[in-house]
Amino acid sequence: MKLALLVLITTISINSWAQLIDSSIYKKMPYTNLYAGSGALVMNINYTAVKKIRLALEKSTGSILKNRGEAHITVITPPEFQNSLGLILSSKEIHQLAKKRIQDAKFSVICIGEGKAQIGAKWEKTYFLVVESNDLINLRHEIYSEYLQKGGDAKLFDPDQYHPHITIGFTKKDLHPHQGVVKNVTSCRDDQ
Repeated sequence: MKLALLVLITTISINSWAQLIDSSIYKKMPYTNLYAGSGALVMNINYTAVKKIRLALEKSTGSILKNRGEAHITVITPPEFQNSLGLILSSKEIHQLAKKRIQDAKFSVICIGEGKAQIGAKWEKTYFLVVESNDLINLRHEIYSEYLQKGGDAKLFDPDQYHPHITIGFTKKDLHPHQGVVKNVTSCRDDQ
C-alpha cells in the first residue's frame, strides 16, 4: 500500500509539472562570474527551486541525476566565446556589459525538457527547464553590437541562435547540440 501511494504521488507530481515550479525560481539572485574562466556568461538562478524539481524527476525516473549544485541560464556559451566573441572581446568586457542587468532579466519557464544521446553503448539523458527570455536575447544582441563595433565578424556569432534553459540534472554528463540535444520546446517531455 505504501509503495502504491508513493508511485501515485510521484506520477501526479510529474504529470502536473507546473506545480513543481514555484515562484521562488524567479527570485532575484546575486550576479556570478562562476564560469567566466571558460568565457561563459550565466544568469544565476535559485538552486533550491531547481533542486525540488530534480528530486521529483529522480523519483519519477528511478535515476539518481548528477548536478552541479547550482543553477543558471547560460547567456554566452564557452564555444560562442572561444569561436567568435572571445576573438574580439575579453570575458571581463562581456561580464562588465552584463553585470548590472543580467540578474534583472525576466524569463518564463515553458516546460521540463529531456534530451538523450548514445554515449558508447548506453543512452544517457539530461533534463532541463526550457525557458523564454526576451531580456536575455536583448543582452546577447548588446554583446553582439559591441563585438561588431570592435571589428568582429558578423558571420561567426548569431545572437538569435539561442536556446535558454536551466539544467536540472543528467545521468552521466550534460548533453549539448553537438551530441544532438537541442534544449528548446521541441524537447518538452510528453507527460506534460
